Amino acid sequence: MEKESIDPFKQLEFDFTEKFYSVQIKYYIGLHYANENQYEEAYLILHNVQADIEEALEYARKNKLKGGKVETTIKELEQDMI
Repeated sequence: MEKESIDPFKQLEFDFTEKFYSVQIKYYIGLHYANENQYEEAYLILHNVQADIEEALEYARKNKLKGGKVETTIKELEQDMI
Protein backbone atom coordinates (compact mmCIF):
# COMPACT_ATOMS: atom_id res chain seq x y z
CA MET A 1 0.00 0.00 0.00
CA GLU A 2 1.34 3.40 -0.93
CA LYS A 3 1.97 5.75 1.97
CA GLU A 4 0.10 9.03 1.78
CA SER A 5 2.24 12.09 2.17
CA ILE A 6 1.35 14.80 4.64
CA ASP A 7 0.97 18.33 3.38
CA PRO A 8 4.32 20.08 4.09
CA PHE A 9 2.58 23.05 5.70
CA LYS A 10 0.57 20.72 7.94
CA GLN A 11 3.85 19.04 8.95
CA LEU A 12 5.24 22.45 9.98
CA GLU A 13 2.14 23.02 12.11
CA PHE A 14 2.57 19.61 13.74
CA ASP A 15 6.22 20.37 14.49
CA PHE A 16 5.27 23.72 16.02
CA THR A 17 2.57 22.08 18.15
CA GLU A 18 5.12 19.53 19.35
CA LYS A 19 7.48 22.35 20.35
CA PHE A 20 4.61 24.05 22.21
CA TYR A 21 3.74 20.91 24.18
CA SER A 22 7.40 20.40 25.04
CA VAL A 23 7.52 23.96 26.42
CA GLN A 24 4.41 23.32 28.50
CA ILE A 25 5.79 20.10 29.96
CA LYS A 26 9.06 21.80 30.95
CA TYR A 27 7.13 24.71 32.44
CA TYR A 28 5.07 22.44 34.67
CA ILE A 29 8.15 20.48 35.71
CA GLY A 30 9.76 23.80 36.71
CA LEU A 31 6.68 24.71 38.73
CA HIS A 32 6.83 21.35 40.45
CA TYR A 33 10.40 22.01 41.56
CA ALA A 34 9.42 25.47 42.78
CA ASN A 35 6.55 24.00 44.81
CA GLU A 36 8.99 21.53 46.35
CA ASN A 37 11.22 24.47 47.40
CA GLN A 38 13.98 23.33 45.04
CA TYR A 39 14.48 26.80 43.67
CA GLU A 40 17.83 26.33 41.97
CA GLU A 41 16.48 23.46 39.85
CA ALA A 42 13.27 25.39 39.17
CA TYR A 43 15.23 28.43 38.03
CA LEU A 44 17.37 26.39 35.64
CA ILE A 45 14.37 24.67 34.10
CA LEU A 46 12.28 27.84 33.80
CA HIS A 47 15.23 29.73 32.35
CA ASN A 48 15.43 27.05 29.64
CA VAL A 49 11.68 27.33 29.11
CA GLN A 50 12.15 30.99 28.24
CA ALA A 51 14.69 30.05 25.55
CA ASP A 52 12.38 27.33 24.24
CA ILE A 53 9.49 29.80 23.98
CA GLU A 54 11.65 32.16 21.96
CA GLU A 55 12.75 29.27 19.73
CA ALA A 56 9.15 28.14 19.12
CA LEU A 57 8.04 31.68 18.27
CA GLU A 58 10.98 32.09 15.89
CA TYR A 59 10.07 28.78 14.24
CA ALA A 60 6.51 29.98 13.69
CA ARG A 61 7.66 33.32 12.28
CA LYS A 62 10.32 31.76 10.04
CA ASN A 63 7.83 29.30 8.56
CA LYS A 64 5.04 31.91 8.39
CA LEU A 65 2.62 29.71 10.30
CA LYS A 66 -0.90 31.06 10.48
CA GLY A 67 -4.28 29.63 11.31
CA GLY A 68 -6.67 29.52 14.22
CA LYS A 69 -4.93 27.01 16.49
CA VAL A 70 -1.41 28.18 15.60
CA GLU A 71 -2.25 31.84 16.22
CA THR A 72 -3.88 30.97 19.55
CA THR A 73 -0.78 29.00 20.54
CA ILE A 74 1.52 31.85 19.49
CA LYS A 75 -0.49 34.33 21.59
CA GLU A 76 -0.27 31.95 24.55
CA LEU A 77 3.51 31.67 24.17
CA GLU A 78 3.93 35.42 23.85
CA GLN A 79 1.84 35.92 26.98
CA ASP A 80 4.06 33.44 28.85
CA MET A 81 7.08 35.57 28.00
CA ILE A 82 5.67 38.56 29.93
